[in-house]
Amino acid sequence: MRGNVAGVTVVDLTPAELAAADAVVLLTDHDDFDYDMVERHAGYIFDTRARCHGEAVERL
Repeated sequence: MRGNVAGVTVVDLTPAELAAADAVVLLTDHDDFDYDMVERHAGYIFDTRARCHGEAVERL
């Protein structure tokens, strides 16, 4: 189920979408997400849940 928010485009979590994103913001942690894939493909990750590691990760 996906919600719609004005001005927000919801996309599938894929390597191509991660690589194309200016930033990935991790607001909650779910075991369904492939955090390794996020770390490998995202150029910048703002992680509020301390789930990701690496040079591209900034934690709150």
